[in-house]
Amino acid sequence: MAKFISSKEASELIKDNMTIGISGFGGWNAPDEVLMELGKSFRETGSPRNLTVYTGVTPGDTTEDGYGLSLIGEEGMVTTLIGSQMGLAPKIFRALGQNKIAGYCVPLG
Repeated sequence: MAKFISSKEASELIKDNMTIGISGFGGWNAPDEVLMELGKSFRETGSPRNLTVYTGVTPGDTTEDGYGLSLIGEEGMVTTLIGSQMGLAPKIFRALGQNKIAGYCVPLG
């Protein structure tokens, strides 16, 4: 039997130092409600932190406080990003360029 949980409950499963996979393709199909809850939790409690994120095309909409990975762009939250295209989440992209996040680019296709 399928079990459904809320985005808040899903976000609470993610702890410090975990490796997570995030779906989505640009501005489409990312788990934005879960990412919103993760960002909110980090701002309120400082956790989860030091996350490693695997993704294909970075989920995002090219706006500073938009959707996708921009929702978890607080410094210290993500420490490693492994993906194929990273420019759609400005906070994350800037942190990569400043060596605040380790970035590994792999082919999409």
